[in-house]
Amino acid sequence: MNTDKPIIVILGASGLVGQTLISILNQREFPRDELRLCSSPGGDGKQLAIDGKTYSTMPFEESVFDGADIVFFSGPDDLAPQYAPMAINKGAVVIDNSAHFRMKPSVPLIVPEVNAHAISKHSGIIANPNCTTSGLVCALAPIREKLGLEWVSAASYQAISGAGLKQKNDFIAGTKKAIEDNFQNPDPYELPFNLIPAVGSYTGVQNFSEEERLINETRKILEQPTLKIYPTCVRVPVINAHSIAVTFKTSENFKEGELEYILNNADGVRIVDDLTNRRFPTPVSADGIDDVLVGRIRRFEENIGGMWVVADNLRKGAALNSIQIAEILLKHEREKNG
Repeated sequence: MNTDKPIIVILGASGLVGQTLISILNQREFPRDELRLCSSPGGDGKQLAIDGKTYSTMPFEESVFDGADIVFFSGPDDLAPQYAPMAINKGAVVIDNSAHFRMKPSVPLIVPEVNAHAISKHSGIIANPNCTTSGLVCALAPIREKLGLEWVSAASYQAISGAGLKQKNDFIAGTKKAIEDNFQNPDPYELPFNLIPAVGSYTGVQNFSEEERLINETRKILEQPTLKIYPTCVRVPVINAHSIAVTFKTSENFKEGELEYILNNADGVRIVDDLTNRRFPTPVSADGIDDVLVGRIRRFEENIGGMWVVADNLRKGAALNSIQIAEILLKHEREKNG
C-alpha cells in the first residue's frame, strides 16, 4: 500500500454518503495520488457539485480497482459481496459501509474512538457500522469502560437522509404536497408530518432489521456479546442527523455529575447540556458536526442513567467514520513498514 499518496476509489460516489466522503476527504486534506469516483455498478456517470467544485463520476468497471490502495464502498448491501472481493484481490483495502460484512467474525467492525485497536486484524476489508450504532457506541463506550454496563434501552429517531438520496427527495416532495393539500387525506404510513416506528425490513422476531443491527453491532464493537439491548428505531420527518434517547444500567453505582465527567473526557463526544438556557443537542445543531453531541444527562437511580445522543448520520454515522478508519489504517501501515 502506498501510504504517502494512495490511490482512492469511491464506489457509490453519487449517493449521499459518497458525496459526503468526497467533501470530508477534502476538508481533512486526506493524502492521495488519485481519486476515482464511480457510480454503483449498473449506474451511469454523473456530474456532482460539491463544496463549489464539480466532480465527474464514471460508470463502474472492474478495472477501476487496478492499482487502488483504498476503496470506500458505499453502494447497496447486495452488491458488496460481489464487488468488495474484486478490489481485495487487486490489492486494495476495502472500507465497507454496507451491512453485509459487519457481523462476519473475521471482519473488524470499527468506530475509531472505541475500538481502533481492531483495525490491524483486517484481512482486506474493514466494516463501517450502521449510522445509528456509531453515535450510540461513542457515548456508551466511555461509560462502559468506567462503570460497566448491564443493559441499554435505546429509542432512535432517525432522519430520512439515512434511507438514501431518493428517499430524501421523495420526503421533501411529499412534505410540499401535504402542505399544498392542506393535510387532507394524509397517508398514515408515509413520513411527512408523521413518525414511522419501523426502519428496515421486518425480521420476524419482533424487531425490524435496523433494531437487530443496533443490538448486534453494539455488542460487537463494545466487545460485550451478551449485553442486553432493548431498541426501538423510528423514522422521523427530519432531513439529517439521528437522535437516540438512551437509558442504561451500569455495573457500578455512580454519583451526581460523574456521567458528565466521564463523557466530557471522551474522544469524539461533545456535551451540550444547559437546560436553564434550553441548550441541548438537536438534529439541526448536529448537522455538519463531526462530534457526537450528548445532553439531557441524568442519574435516575444510583446505577441507572439516561442521555440524549445526536449525531450527523452522514458524517459520523458513515463517511467521517470511514475516513477516520482510513487515516488509522495508513498510520498502521507506515509504522509496520518502518
